[in-house]
Amino acid sequence: MYITLEADYAIRIVAHLTKINTKVDAKTLASVVNVSDRFTLKILSKLVKSGIAKSYKGASGGYELALPAGEISLKDIITVIDGPIVVNRCICDEYQCDRNGDKTACAIHNIFGKVSEKVDNELSKYTFDKIVKIKKENKKEN
Repeated sequence: MYITLEADYAIRIVAHLTKINTKVDAKTLASVVNVSDRFTLKILSKLVKSGIAKSYKGASGGYELALPAGEISLKDIITVIDGPIVVNRCICDEYQCDRNGDKTACAIHNIFGKVSEKVDNELSKYTFDKIVKIKKENKKEN
């Protein structure tokens, strides 16, 4: 299991917005996080639509977080970009199980469900205020 490159970039974008704690234009943001302007705008659009970020139009426009960093988790960002966190497609509602449609009868489905839930819960623990703090502490040690 891995997250997409888009989710990885979104995590970097939100981490930078947390760190600077002010409005920034998309071009500057793209440059700092080393993501193309176009891809940065695509990600920002999803973050704005989800309510995680907000945008300002005009000459002094830009982007900033719409929520406190302590209310935004890794799970939130990954879910906005990639959808629900699952270790196997059989966990998804739209997947048709070949076990007569009874997902609860399949031991493997139940195991994957428990693992997915644990990953989901763990990613929920890491909010961006903590992530930025950890990053600052790591820089002090070096």
